[in-house]
Amino acid sequence: MAQSFCDVLYSFPIERIKFTPRPKVDSGLVKFKFKSVDHIASFANSLNFFDNMEELTGKIFRHKNKKLDSVPIPWAEFGIDSNLRPHHLSPENIIDTVHKLYK
Repeated sequence: MAQSFCDVLYSFPIERIKFTPRPKVDSGLVKFKFKSVDHIASFANSLNFFDNMEELTGKIFRHKNKKLDSVPIPWAEFGIDSNLRPHHLSPENIIDTVHKLYK
C-alpha cells in the first residue's frame, strides 16, 4: 500500500549491534515521500478507496506464500494469472483490482 501513495526509498543500513535487545537481523532506514496529489487523485476517487484497498491487500497477503487462486476473486477476469503469488502483483495491479471489485 505504501508504494501506491509514496515513493519508498532505502536510505542506509543499520547494524543489529545498534539495538538493545539485539535482534537477529540487520535493519535499514526507509524514507517515504508522498507522491503528487494528482497521482493519488487519479486512482483514489472514492471515499472508501483506502478502506477497500486495505481490505483487499489484507486478503491477498494474509497467506503471502500461497498462490492468488486461494483468494476467491475472479483473477482471470481482471487479466491476472491466479498462479502468481501476492508479492508478484504491482501496486497498479492492486489498484486496478480494487476499482473492479468495489465499483
